[in-house]
Amino acid sequence: MSEHDPTEPPNMTEPDTVWTRFVTVTKVEVTEHFVRIVALDDFAVVGYDGAERRIVSRLVMPIDAARDLERDLRKALRSGSH
Repeated sequence: MSEHDPTEPPNMTEPDTVWTRFVTVTKVEVTEHFVRIVALDDFAVVGYDGAERRIVSRLVMPIDAARDLERDLRKALRSGSH
């Protein structure tokens, strides 16, 4: 078995197929060691007045990963690639 260099990121592989969810609302919680993001979407509910807000995804990441995400979002939104 080959040894993995801990200074290199692990290889990325494709996970099982997961349906992409559209998100209209996010809730963010920041602590000293991690960031938790809860993604929600509003669904029309037959037989009821109005929509229902449902959690479609939960993410928890270390602070460094959250900072990388923030940097990538700022860069992508600023560049006009959206």
